[in-house]
Amino acid sequence: EAARRLAVRDAAGADRMGSKPADYQARLAARFAEMAAAEPDRWRVVDAGRPADAVTAAIMDELAPWL
Repeated sequence: EAARRLAVRDAAGADRMGSKPADYQARLAARFAEMAAAEPDRWRVVDAGRPADAVTAAIMDELAPWL
């Protein structure tokens, strides 16, 4: 999903992160997943494959205890 969104958002390659190769993006995603699994009380995982308003609502739900 991230690769698809980056391709749409950054087709011209102007974004530094968007211009990174697919294997970099995959390694980055894997590392974030490792960190979230190792420290579930510290990290939150939000499914970004949903519509933007649903993703925003999920993020806000996760942040609510700290706001």
